[in-house]
Amino acid sequence: MLRAARPGLTVDQYSSLLINGTTPLLNKGGPLVGVQRTGAGILNLESALRNTVTVYPTNITFLTGEGTLDDYNQVAVTNIGRVTDTFRIRSLPHDSAPPLGFSAITLGTGLAD
Repeated sequence: MLRAARPGLTVDQYSSLLINGTTPLLNKGGPLVGVQRTGAGILNLESALRNTVTVYPTNITFLTGEGTLDDYNQVAVTNIGRVTDTFRIRSLPHDSAPPLGFSAITLGTGLAD
C-alpha cells in the first residue's frame, strides 16, 4: 500500500517510513515501553503515508551486538516532501551513556544540516 501511494522511493526509504512512522507502545499504566523491549513500536500506516523524511540507516548499533559505529560513517536524512525543510539531529543519552556527537554535511536542498 505504501509503495502504491508513494511510488519511486528506494527500499531503504520505504523501510524508514514504516519504522519511523510507528506509534510507541504504552504500558497499561501509561509510560512508554522501552525500545529495547518492543522495537520501533506499532505499525502506523497513516503516519508512514504522511511522513516527509526518511533516515538511513534506520538503526545503529552504537558498539553493541554485531558491528561497530565505524560501520556507519554517515546517517542520511532525506526530505521526500514537496517543500524545503531544515532538520536538526541530536543524540539523547540513555542510562549512563554519554550522548554522541554529530557533524553535518549538506548535500543539497532539503537534506540534513
